[in-house]
Amino acid sequence: MNDELDRLLCSKFPCIFPDRYESESRTIMCRGFEHDDGWFEILDCGLHLIQGHIDSINSVAGSKSVEQVVATQVKQKFGSLRFYYNGGDEYIQGVFDMMREMSGRTCEVCGEKGRIRTTKRRWLKTLCDKHAKENIRENEKRAELNNQI
Repeated sequence: MNDELDRLLCSKFPCIFPDRYESESRTIMCRGFEHDDGWFEILDCGLHLIQGHIDSINSVAGSKSVEQVVATQVKQKFGSLRFYYNGGDEYIQGVFDMMREMSGRTCEVCGEKGRIRTTKRRWLKTLCDKHAKENIRENEKRAELNNQI
């Protein structure tokens, strides 16, 4: 994800990303968000639900508390969003499951409707028709350059 969106999520959800700028010996989260910009809205909305749930439950005196969610890694894997974390409860796990399912139907590049496709490099990536075509053209150009060498 681009630096501006990365900083925005970290500033909106500092309790979820307290280790974002720590060293790699402490957390993989120092690598940032390892996916493209198209999933920003999924993350933003899902994290809003998660932090709101934690704050709401933990503000009620005498109720069972929910451990703060702390992200350890956020990336794309097998064409969908993977969010690794500590803390939370069953509700929060459900929100993360929903985010993963939504990402598999949302173009990772632009956020439009997409589907999981196999790229020429044999990676799974969720792309809309437009970005799938661009991916094919990019790979064809790369193949032409390799053949010229």
